[in-house]
Amino acid sequence: MNGATQAEAGLSHPFAYDFSEEVSSLCENTAYYRPTAYNYPGASWDWDKYRAGDQLPSGWSIALSGLTLEERLDSWSPCTNTLYPLAIKSHKEVPPGVQLIKKLDHTTLIVKDGSFFLALTKSGRDMRWEICNSYARLGFLPPAYFVRRLPRYGDGDREWSRDDKFLLAACRRSLVVVRNSKQRDLATFLDRFGKELDGVRAVVED
Repeated sequence: MNGATQAEAGLSHPFAYDFSEEVSSLCENTAYYRPTAYNYPGASWDWDKYRAGDQLPSGWSIALSGLTLEERLDSWSPCTNTLYPLAIKSHKEVPPGVQLIKKLDHTTLIVKDGSFFLALTKSGRDMRWEICNSYARLGFLPPAYFVRRLPRYGDGDREWSRDDKFLLAACRRSLVVVRNSKQRDLATFLDRFGKELDGVRAVVED
């Protein structure tokens, strides 16, 4: 275990869980991603009108192979007008249907204009945990946008599983990646304009 990992954890004792290899393999690009609004063309969330046909509304599709249209509509259709971008470039990078479904936590996989997104299949409460979990299971760092306000479900009575702790490790890594990027940006900016900023004070200083 290296010093950086130890310091990042804020612990001095040996780790019960070491996710170093797993977390380091997660794609870092998604740490910077933000959700995007999308009004599904013609979608009134009344899927019955599509059951007689063999296609979903134009402009987007549910990228889950091995499922009938009815299965996709019943269990894997989006329920909100928000998309969560993924760093997937083609269908070749998408796991096969059954493997993919096991990785999705109350989310589905949408393709729109050749780009891939997660979308929620359930609403009604804070779903940040499920969104972050789906990102991590699919091999991506959860977006820091959601991690910053990740809800804590349960207190002393909750048993935190290995999967829970892996997700928390991935979320922490996401924040570290974004923090380090901001620090590099600040250093570059000060190298460029530090002389001009000498003697300049702003209302809020870091």
